[in-house]
Amino acid sequence: MKYRRDIDGLRAVAVVPVILFHGGFSLFSGGFVGVDVFFVISGYLITTILLGDMESGTYSLVRFYERRARRILPALFLVMAACIPFAWAWMLQTQLKDFFESLTVTSLFSSNFLFYSESDYFAAVAEEKPLLHTWSLAVEEQYYLLFPPLLAVAMRWGRRVALWFILVCAIASIAYATLGNLEPEGRFFLTHTRIWELLVGSLCAYVMLYHPPKGNALWAAIGLGLIVFAIFAFSHDTPYPAFAIPPVAGTALIILFATPDSMTARILSMRAFVGIGLISFSAYLWHQPLFAFARIKSVVFPDPWLMALLAVLSLVLAAVSWRYVEQPFRGAPARLLPSRHGIFGASLAGMLAFVLVGYYGHEKDGFPDREIIRNLSQPMIDARYERFRTWDVLTGEVPARFDLADFGEDTGKANVLLVGDSHSKGLFNAIYQNPDMFPNVNIRQISMNFGCYEHANDKAELEACLEEFLSISATLLAKTTHVVFAARWHRPGRLNIMENVPAMLQDRGIKMYLAGQNVEYDTEAPVMIHEIARDIRFDGKMAFPRQRTNKKFYSERSELALNMAPELQQIAQAHNMTYLDRYALVCDDTVQECSGITPDGKAVSYDYGHWTLAGSKYFGQIIAERNWLPVP
Repeated sequence: MKYRRDIDGLRAVAVVPVILFHGGFSLFSGGFVGVDVFFVISGYLITTILLGDMESGTYSLVRFYERRARRILPALFLVMAACIPFAWAWMLQTQLKDFFESLTVTSLFSSNFLFYSESDYFAAVAEEKPLLHTWSLAVEEQYYLLFPPLLAVAMRWGRRVALWFILVCAIASIAYATLGNLEPEGRFFLTHTRIWELLVGSLCAYVMLYHPPKGNALWAAIGLGLIVFAIFAFSHDTPYPAFAIPPVAGTALIILFATPDSMTARILSMRAFVGIGLISFSAYLWHQPLFAFARIKSVVFPDPWLMALLAVLSLVLAAVSWRYVEQPFRGAPARLLPSRHGIFGASLAGMLAFVLVGYYGHEKDGFPDREIIRNLSQPMIDARYERFRTWDVLTGEVPARFDLADFGEDTGKANVLLVGDSHSKGLFNAIYQNPDMFPNVNIRQISMNFGCYEHANDKAELEACLEEFLSISATLLAKTTHVVFAARWHRPGRLNIMENVPAMLQDRGIKMYLAGQNVEYDTEAPVMIHEIARDIRFDGKMAFPRQRTNKKFYSERSELALNMAPELQQIAQAHNMTYLDRYALVCDDTVQECSGITPDGKAVSYDYGHWTLAGSKYFGQIIAERNWLPVP
């Protein structure tokens, strides 16, 4: 295959925007499309090699996989190993547990499925995943697991059959990516919605080999323009596959029409572009761990100068690993592990080692006894872990003191049923954790299907939603004496339950309460706590400044709870319900404070407003002291 400097230069155009996008530089808001450029280049180069070998009669699937192992695994294993000590030293419990899981799936080239199941690629939590970027390697290797043998079979039937095979697969993939019944994360991460990009590169290889077009400087320039346009014009709000079409088309135009004397090729063939292009694979591997660990260590978003420095460092590390790790394993013959058996044996050993390390770390639940966990657990919380814990009783992870589906025998106590969404869970935990303060209360909770009410278009559909509610709560309602409605009321469908549920309960003689909108914050609680911790150089041993924290929470509180209060009070009055002011539980306007940590220094919220278990227990004590829930 004839070497093209402009293709190496094009790799630089792909990797630098990806690095700057992940570094948080907003100018490169569409820098993630560099991955789409990589896909096309990969499809083009690999298919060119495959078709050339098939035409010359030297095609070998074993040799193909040997090349892939030498190309991918040495640098990948180096970066994965380098991540482990930093993950151990800096990550919180669930972060480390997830990291070890990502080690396992990355070594098996299936990380795209894991990250698809965990989070949105553009979500803030994803920025702290050191191996997030390996999803694209997984897509490529899954593609190359099947494509070469299938292409070989098609070529046995002739070139036209091979062409139709590539075309049909590409059309089917982009059609499914566009029209398939998939959530956005599925469209983004899954292999079958991405392979059309690699197949476009394969089509370019077929055309260049069998029907090479004449060079066209204008079309090549348009191709480069499409890529640059996508880098600066698109953002995380641009849906897939729409954002991929311009860079994929642009890359194809450059491959097909750029000639050495064209302006586009001359630009891409400049020494700087080619140099970065040569180390682009290692640069891609290094940049995300550097940024992720910087964010973890910095607690809040690192300064731009630091991210810029890390971007440069990723290129420096890339140059070193390209020279001393990538190159020795490549070439004919390779300086390291020159035999096929040697590279396959080392590859399998490395994969097995990372699988075992990842499995062990995941099974150890993120090693909760590490020093960082002991020092920073209060109130520097592991938000995801705290979120899971708050559901423990309701999901049966912790034995409850009662049967959640029934109130049990008549004990003379008030049978209180909490009805709502995840914000009713906080009130449930508040009462459940303070049984001595609520000796006359049996507490249960049931979640409403607010989606049913949200999409109800008429009275008949509202009645159907009511029947659904009655069917799943019949046992509880038969013994219920009091109902408390608690939800994130501004969300769609929440207030619609007031159309018929209160009237039905009133007919049964049930006393009803409407809990107001919970306090929410413009900045999530863990971030605010971490900002204070950074400012005071919190070491986990000193007392955390409670008043300062509460002032910070007050300044970041949303006006939502106050703004919704009049409407909710009117609804309560209209349905003969007692209104319960949740804002007053959390915030005090006279001293301008909202509870951010408990008196013993534990965080009360794990996100924008949901209560932690510690927070629920603390607010439960306030509820009892103020007789906030006036149940006999």
